[in-house]
Amino acid sequence: MYNFVDVIIADPAGHRQFRSGDQLMTEFTCPLESAQQDMWSHASYFVYVLEGRKDWQSADGKVELRAGDMAFVKKGAASWSSISNAVLRAPVLHDR
Repeated sequence: MYNFVDVIIADPAGHRQFRSGDQLMTEFTCPLESAQQDMWSHASYFVYVLEGRKDWQSADGKVELRAGDMAFVKKGAASWSSISNAVLRAPVLHDR
């Protein structure tokens, strides 16, 4: 399972980052190589789609995001699928 937040934090050269305390803002270009990716995050976060289209699915349901859309993703397990390449800007809110 893909650990979304840890992958971003571990690669500051690959994901431009701005950090302030426990908050992180990064520009994330989705690296999906398959149609769907299961993932986990120990932190809740917001996602703002700059371009492309993305589907997020969790226990709460499925949300389709397009350029200009924003969503709050609760910590825990989720699944995402890429309809077309999407560039995401995701402020990640860490829980203590």
